[in-house]
Amino acid sequence: VHGTVLIGLFEMDPRMLVDFPTFLPEDTDLSSWAGYLQVQNEELSLRIRRRPNRSASRSLSTFCGCLSDGSYLELFGDKKLTFLLQGYESLILQRSHQCGGIYEFLVELRDVLDRLLGGFHSDGKRFDYLAPVEYYRRLLIEMEVIGWDKLLYLHPSLTQLK
Repeated sequence: VHGTVLIGLFEMDPRMLVDFPTFLPEDTDLSSWAGYLQVQNEELSLRIRRRPNRSASRSLSTFCGCLSDGSYLELFGDKKLTFLLQGYESLILQRSHQCGGIYEFLVELRDVLDRLLGGFHSDGKRFDYLAPVEYYRRLLIEMEVIGWDKLLYLHPSLTQLK
């Protein structure tokens, strides 16, 4: 089949080899993946297990998500990854629902991590580069009440409105 990589009897998205060359399947049914995500000169260790449903696993993971096909994801990360994602679980969960597979999920996760890694001071304290989902939800509700036609200026970070 053109455009796919065969592992055992299962197909792997060929973009994985290009965009995530250090992230490889651990088994032939492509249900477990491990490797490193490279984001802003950082290598973050990550392992993902894909399950048909939430009750399939009893282990503790860094984070859990669900793909658009209903399969359940468990993420296990190193200390830095766990620290970065702290407080952003609902954002990752929301993004995971829009993904059809591991490749799409890794693209979304890398995007979030890219923003989060850009949001630290030299002393290691996080500044509000990417606000929690609740901030954006509240902002949209307030803008609906006030009226979008009254908006004169919107900063790209959504932190300044006039």
